[in-house]
Amino acid sequence: MGLSEKHFFIKSDAASLYVTDMKQILHKVAKRTLTAGRPIPLSSLGDPVLVERGQATKLIFQTHNLQITALGVVLQSGSSGDVIRVRNSDSGRVVTGTVLQNGDVRVGF
Repeated sequence: MGLSEKHFFIKSDAASLYVTDMKQILHKVAKRTLTAGRPIPLSSLGDPVLVERGQATKLIFQTHNLQITALGVVLQSGSSGDVIRVRNSDSGRVVTGTVLQNGDVRVGF
């Protein structure tokens, strides 16, 4: 007797561990070596780094009616949405903030 569809099942949570659609890899970078002809684990992909350690960046603090900007030096590399530490160039104080898509860092609330 030959094998048929009734002899197999697809485990849906396993499919969610690998790239199943090209849209999942657009604008991503490989975090480790990828092997040709093998499924690509989603954990092997990441967002591109926008700010590198030691790089100058703009710090932005903003409320409804007020925006304050300052220059800072990035203490840890980060991608868009990452929370990183930055040293304020004027005060020397280390603050944490979120990396924005343009490479600026939003600090505060």
